[in-house]
Amino acid sequence: MPAGKLADRLVVLLQKGGDRSRNPSAVSYLPCPLGTYQDPTSPACLPCNPGTVSNALNADACTPCAAGTREDSGT
Repeated sequence: MPAGKLADRLVVLLQKGGDRSRNPSAVSYLPCPLGTYQDPTSPACLPCNPGTVSNALNADACTPCAAGTREDSGT
C-alpha cells in the first residue's frame, strides 16, 4: 500500500481461478505506527521485539537499538 492513509478505496477482488468479484469492495488502512513493522506474511502491524525499534511509519523491519540504549516495551 502507498504511504499515508486511505479510506474507502474501491477494489476488485480476484478469486481462486481468476474470477473477479461481482461488486467492488471498499478497503481502508492506516500506516503501521512507530514501534511496529509490517511483515509481508501478516496483515497486521507487529510490535518490535525488545532491544529493537522502528522509527518510521510503515517500517518493514525493526533495527537494533543504538549502543548504550535499550527499548524493552517494543515501542
